[in-house]
Amino acid sequence: MMYNILKYSIYLLIIIIIFFTGCIAPPKTNIPDEEEYEDIGIPDSTGLFSFITFEDSKLSNGDLIFKYAFKEQQKYMYSKSSEYVYLYWLKNKKLNLKNRTKCNIFAINTLFKAGFLCPKENARTVDLMNEKLFNDVLPIADVSKPSELVKGDLIIWNGHVIIYDTIATVNKDLYAKAIWAGTRKNDNGKNIINNVIYGKYPLSGNFIVRRPIKRKM
Repeated sequence: MMYNILKYSIYLLIIIIIFFTGCIAPPKTNIPDEEEYEDIGIPDSTGLFSFITFEDSKLSNGDLIFKYAFKEQQKYMYSKSSEYVYLYWLKNKKLNLKNRTKCNIFAINTLFKAGFLCPKENARTVDLMNEKLFNDVLPIADVSKPSELVKGDLIIWNGHVIIYDTIATVNKDLYAKAIWAGTRKNDNGKNIINNVIYGKYPLSGNFIVRRPIKRKM
């Protein structure tokens, strides 16, 4: 009789343990959301974060920049409706820029991800147009004709910046085929995603060209 009571008591204890361990939620871990987690990276020899793979090292500078530009295009934070954007090159500094375009941030975030030097501050387009600034990381390229443009160059106007790919001619007018954040066109899930467009931009007006420098890994 005592043996049966002891046996049932043991069974009951086991059932109670299973019940409580199955219902108690595991402790919360401090894991950032998916977008931030992807942007943590690993430190390189400069103390900054590197996202560059062995396969990336085989790419030309321009192809490398565009590889990461198309990855950045997938980020919702560049949409006008997004309330915030992260500045990767400033340790993921968070800015509230709802209903504003983010062409400069998209360009520099792309360069940072692709392993290129970046300014040590938030560089607005008006700052990027200032030829006295950022020459140690984004030097002015001496471009006197379109054929001297190089894939990956930043073409900058006072109010806009694009990442150059190739030259395109439409009715004898020159365009830069490029990628940039900020367009009046609606997303189409193809070349326009999250208000980032890969398309043609007229090469007219007063602009300068800056040529990115790769970080030493």
